[in-house]
Amino acid sequence: MSLILDALNRANKVPGHVTPPAEQTPPATRRSVSIIAITALVVAVVVVNTTVVIYFGASEAPAPAVDQTPAQPGPGVVNQAATVPPERVLIPQPQGTDQVTNVPVPIGALPSRIRAALPDLSLTSHIYSTDASLRMVNINDRVLHEGDAITRDVVLREITPDGVIMNYADYAIILSVTDSWSSDRE
Repeated sequence: MSLILDALNRANKVPGHVTPPAEQTPPATRRSVSIIAITALVVAVVVVNTTVVIYFGASEAPAPAVDQTPAQPGPGVVNQAATVPPERVLIPQPQGTDQVTNVPVPIGALPSRIRAALPDLSLTSHIYSTDASLRMVNINDRVLHEGDAITRDVVLREITPDGVIMNYADYAIILSVTDSWSSDRE
């Protein structure tokens, strides 16, 4: 290390060699460098965020709002229920009476005349979600959602975590995911 210092000292003593004073070089202040660095960083962050929003925001457009109020057909309008597939037609309840039992009961707790008249039901798959639109079951080899008609007289009222609740002959009936029902059991 001393050899380097000696060489530098000898170079300074050489006639005609002038070391420039410190004032002659332009000072690179830390403040101007840090302002440039911060500005560049902010611009880079804004560009990256804008790119991400444009890329991901365009692919996830919000679903259009759907008016849930039923339309009343005017005179001369064709009844659209005739064009709906039969498995999506809901069976209307009697007007003016709410005779369907609100408390669901297991099939085994039904009166024997109701159990004998209940059609065969085979629950082969069951998908439950907290989002009601994603729930579905397979009963009698048909994929069904809440509100669908299982048979002409049986309506799928609700899909629960443990099975289904159906409306039949003024009763709310529970069918567990582990059960099937055959009227021959009687």
